[in-house]
Amino acid sequence: MKRSPIKDYVLETMKAQSIKRGNIPGILGYNNTAKALRRLDKLLAGELTDKEFINKMRASTQFSGAKLEEAIRMTERQSEINRHEQEMTRELQFRRAFVPHGWIETELNGRREPRGMILMAIRREKMIHLPSELLRDTGKQHVGRVGKYFEQLCTDPKSKINNSEIFGDPVRILYRNEFDSSYVYDIKQCRFMGTKRIDWKTDEIKYLYY
Repeated sequence: MKRSPIKDYVLETMKAQSIKRGNIPGILGYNNTAKALRRLDKLLAGELTDKEFINKMRASTQFSGAKLEEAIRMTERQSEINRHEQEMTRELQFRRAFVPHGWIETELNGRREPRGMILMAIRREKMIHLPSELLRDTGKQHVGRVGKYFEQLCTDPKSKINNSEIFGDPVRILYRNEFDSSYVYDIKQCRFMGTKRIDWKTDEIKYLYY
């Protein structure tokens, strides 16, 4: 956030009281000038997580008062709006890029969750590409074709389904037919068992189906 209400307030106060930037650490009671100025810059950029620094400003005679509190509230509101807009933009990007696919759900069964570089392979190893001919219509017929395709993969010892043990034991396949929903395919029973809603914030972005 290049400009923020808290930044406008602090700069106006500095100008009105002839306060130089380098004097602020001393005014707030800090001995480490460089560190205090870095914390000040984060605050002016709209970051309100440094509660100690904000409380120091509240305790000072130069910055305290109703105008400081209003600037903090306005900055919080502005940050909330910015986060919401960024989230909506990100969702639209994922919606545009979405294509129907299969997703292997696994269970760790007491094993440790993969970490580090291994997690980077989750999408490649768990996502099942669906040939376009399986999706040529929108009725339930294409769901049946997808089910038969999954059955072939389940019985093929060389398929992706039977070679993803590092992420846990394969138990289900989600047929992601739409961005927000899926059909649930049980691997052991080789048939669809129902449907499942998809939350893009956790499922589509993180790809952590365990």
